[in-house]
Amino acid sequence: MRGSFSVFDLMGDFNREALCTKGNFSIPGLRIVEYRRDAIEIHGKP
Repeated sequence: MRGSFSVFDLMGDFNREALCTKGNFSIPGLRIVEYRRDAIEIHGKP
């Protein structure tokens, strides 16, 4: 068994839309920055 499973959810404030949902056994900070950049490219800056 590999340990705990983590889920990263990035939610929009206006309509509570899930902008990004990723799951993995390990989510380092640099990967979260990449997820955020990808969401900005797709949905634009808040």
